[in-house]
Amino acid sequence: MKNKIILVMIFILINTNLYSDRFMMNCISPDRKNATFYKLDNTKKQNKLFVRSMKGRWSDFCEQDIDINKKVKCFFKELSVIRLEEEIQQDLIIKSKKSISFSNYELIEKKEEYKKNENNASDGSVEKVFECRKIRL
Repeated sequence: MKNKIILVMIFILINTNLYSDRFMMNCISPDRKNATFYKLDNTKKQNKLFVRSMKGRWSDFCEQDIDINKKVKCFFKELSVIRLEEEIQQDLIIKSKKSISFSNYELIEKKEEYKKNENNASDGSVEKVFECRKIRL
C-alpha cells in the first residue's frame, strides 16, 4: 500500500506542468544606466507582455502611447515579441524596432532616423544589444 501511495505521489509530481506559460527576464542597457524587467504571459488566449523599470509599475508593453505622433504595433510569435514604433517629429521620422526573445533571453533595439523630405533616406541606424538574464518564477 505504501508503495502505491509513493508511486502516485511521484506520478503527480512528474505530471505537473513542467513547461511554464509565464516568463520573466531582466535586461540591462549596454551603458549600464537602465535596467528593465519584462514579463511574458501566455496563459490566456491573448498574449501579453508587461514591462517595468526598476522603481516603476507594470505596464503593457504593446499599449499605444498617449502621444498622437507615435504609432505602435506588436507581433507575437511563440516566445518572441517584436515591437515596431514610429514617431513623427517636425522634420524627422524615427522608427524603432525592439525584438525580445524569451527563448534566447535577448533584447535587441534598433533605431533609424529618416528625413521627411527625402524618401527612404536614412540618416543613421543605431543598434543596441541589451544584456538579459532569466528570472525564475
